[in-house]
Amino acid sequence: MIRKDIVYDRTNKVFTANFRLDGKRHRPTLISKEDYDQLTEEEREQVVGTLWRKAKDRFDRLVEEQERHGQFLEPLLEEWLSSVASARDSKTVDHYRLDVQRFLHVAPPRTGQLSSRVQEPFYDHLRSLGLSDSSINSAVRSVRVFVKWLSERELLKHPVSLKALRTVKKRPQFYSSEQISQMLEYCRETAGRRYHLLYRCIWILSQTGMRGGELLNLKWSEVEERRIKIVSTETWQVKSRRDAWVPISPKLREEFDQWNREGEVWVLDKGDGKRYWAHLNELTASMRFVQTKCDCRGPKPLHGFRAGVATELLRQGASPVHVQRLLRHEDLATTMGYLDPDALEIENLVRNL
Repeated sequence: MIRKDIVYDRTNKVFTANFRLDGKRHRPTLISKEDYDQLTEEEREQVVGTLWRKAKDRFDRLVEEQERHGQFLEPLLEEWLSSVASARDSKTVDHYRLDVQRFLHVAPPRTGQLSSRVQEPFYDHLRSLGLSDSSINSAVRSVRVFVKWLSERELLKHPVSLKALRTVKKRPQFYSSEQISQMLEYCRETAGRRYHLLYRCIWILSQTGMRGGELLNLKWSEVEERRIKIVSTETWQVKSRRDAWVPISPKLREEFDQWNREGEVWVLDKGDGKRYWAHLNELTASMRFVQTKCDCRGPKPLHGFRAGVATELLRQGASPVHVQRLLRHEDLATTMGYLDPDALEIENLVRNL
């Protein structure tokens, strides 16, 4: 039988229909090769033709259903995440996946049924999971990105908007200078290479505001006299996919000059040219242990140093734009989140009028 709308699948030894929808092939099975061979020439045309028409009726109903209600959201989520993975790191992809899967738990199954009415059930579901208002708003931001992608592809029949909850914005917690000194002292007095490298971590993070992942992937070849280059590797990408650099303070430069780097490739090196910690969560766990031992709980183990750099510079009157450039925030609002309004000196402002 030679027809363009019927295809023989040599792998599975079956005849299938050949339909297309939105550029994708649909090939429902019609009859096996074994059953087909048992038919006479006249029966083949009649039987296979009847099976094809039944498959076509089912396909037409599928098309009609899709035109009425749109495509299923579950496979679209996977398609969107694949596009996200080409530009973002795996941690971000996993974060998006979890948030949107929670959204789909309460959302209708198809794009054409999606509307803003899903907002309240989504909030209720997240609250039932024990999420705080700030965590709920983080999930909302993830879903907004997904919904925007659907809208750009013209898959939504109704505009969908999700509003953030009104919350009191909390400034990130940071280590005080006393806590940093206490943690440095603990690492200096504790035997073992692990604590020797954690001592380095505390120095570098508290003096540069680097991210933990940037330090974990830093090689000595990227540490120059006055600055540190932050470049992507084959297995790790700089945030926003843009290489950068941070200046080295005189105090940190003096520390660097005292460190023995013999046989090292990485700044956090085992001593044999290999990284001491393979993953960021391992480094975070080690710093959390020191944090607990020194009774410095509160700030995030690694980000607490970055938050401290931002807070201290803004408190000293540094330009928020300059701090933004140092920390490489894409949005100035992120930098301003570290500013404590109560610490601003405003008494002398009117003297300049």
